[in-house]
Amino acid sequence: MKILNNQLHLILQPQSGIGKSYIANILGQYFELKFRIKSYSIYKKSISFWDNLFESFFTKDQQVFIINISSTLYKEFKEYMDEAKVLKSISTSTHSIFNHYVFTPGRNGEGLHETLNFISTATKKRVGQGIVWENYNLGITLKEHTKGQFSCLSELPEFKNTEVNISKSILLPAESFYYKKDLSSHILSGHTFDQAINNSENNIIYRQRLYQIKKRTFEAIEHAGI
Repeated sequence: MKILNNQLHLILQPQSGIGKSYIANILGQYFELKFRIKSYSIYKKSISFWDNLFESFFTKDQQVFIINISSTLYKEFKEYMDEAKVLKSISTSTHSIFNHYVFTPGRNGEGLHETLNFISTATKKRVGQGIVWENYNLGITLKEHTKGQFSCLSELPEFKNTEVNISKSILLPAESFYYKKDLSSHILSGHTFDQAINNSENNIIYRQRLYQIKKRTFEAIEHAGI
């Protein structure tokens, strides 16, 4: 399958420990089944590398670029893009921009308001489509935090009453304790779902759990229609 134009999927968010790298990883695995993918996780400042990256984006056709920026580089990378007018140039071309935002209440709900404020502010300023990922595998769920009142962002009054430029929302299913434990181990391994599932050195229970997590995760992405 070919795409008609290049796509830039950007994960640029200052909050740390919310699962941005995991989102970039599963997004890359999902797209890899369909398109030519170039996925980058950027942890160090390198203007020349960034220049070459976007030069490639503008000059080579039919590619999907997934760029995940470390929280420590948020300010510098944003300044670079603003100065180089990267997003503005893409928006006036035939290419597409997708801004990905990750929402999680945090370990004890301490990050809820900070993340919501960032998403509502950022979506008003950025060009391109906005996509929110609700990741409840890194702490408590929204349902737990609100004592059963709300189970997803679309129900939360603070979100509903905020003007946000969001075209899609992806709710990653909250896994149970042992599934969450195996998912955490899998993320740290750096392997794809298929690599772990097909590796006979991994025990069968671990592989079965990852298969179910992959199935639920990819179904959530498919349902969102990215």
